[in-house]
Amino acid sequence: MFDVRWTRLRFKIELLEDSYLPTQKNSALRGGMGAVLISYFCINKGQCKECLMGENCVVQNIMNPKLEVELPFTKNANTSSPGFVIECMDYKNEYKKGDIIQFDLLIFAKTLNYIPQFIFAFDKLGEKGFGKNRAKYRLDGIYNKEDKLIFKDGVFFKENLMILKLSDYILERQKQINNIKIVQFITPFRFMKNNKLVDDIEFKDFIISLQRRISILNALEGRMINNFETDDLGEIVEKNIYWTEFKRYSSRQKSAMKLGGIKGRISFSSDINNFKELVIAGELTHIGKNTSFGLGKYVIEEGSDIIE
Repeated sequence: MFDVRWTRLRFKIELLEDSYLPTQKNSALRGGMGAVLISYFCINKGQCKECLMGENCVVQNIMNPKLEVELPFTKNANTSSPGFVIECMDYKNEYKKGDIIQFDLLIFAKTLNYIPQFIFAFDKLGEKGFGKNRAKYRLDGIYNKEDKLIFKDGVFFKENLMILKLSDYILERQKQINNIKIVQFITPFRFMKNNKLVDDIEFKDFIISLQRRISILNALEGRMINNFETDDLGEIVEKNIYWTEFKRYSSRQKSAMKLGGIKGRISFSSDINNFKELVIAGELTHIGKNTSFGLGKYVIEEGSDIIE
């Protein structure tokens, strides 16, 4: 279950002009990256149904990858939960020429086959610009989790690319965490129940969302994971959560979209530690809907202080 491969690419970009950028840059970066991929790798102007490329399409394999095994909770073979996540914790709006913005790209499972295309897309995005005002940038460099250079000025340092497994992250975090008490969602968590987004969460909902996320990532690797029992698992002791949302503009759909979800702190009974490895894995992978936009990110707390 925790043999899913992953890597973290840390991008550092230098703005080429004074710029005003959205608070939530994950969405703008993802949208811009997708547009570049379509521009350079799509041969049928985004008309997927009539396209002959099918399973060989680079854009589809990145944005809507096919699951290698069938899962009971997915509607079709192509998942709407891609094998990548964009994380940007820089929430400023106003920037000066020369300012550096940092963001992380987490890539999972078979989506790792497209690392060159990701790098190409974000490099080209700098020329086109991202966000509503098309802020242009120069790709200063890409680094691994140990801050070693992976890409700079057209040179790819393959030896510094770190391909890990979820189990590696779990082992590392277990050294820092004794008992899980609290999770704090720092980006909106979107959970569907009875085909509707919910603004509250129960213990069972959290576990189901974790199971689904890990199951999808395993399915991308061709492995079927049997879900756990979800009855009488534990309880939530205290919740300090609220609903929040932001708008993004989809250039492909030519319309504004609302991405809302739950943020805040949730305190669990000690039973949550029966799922300790699963909870730690979810801290890395994000959970819920629209994870590729950076949504569903939480951090684990033992007490009142967040462990980074």
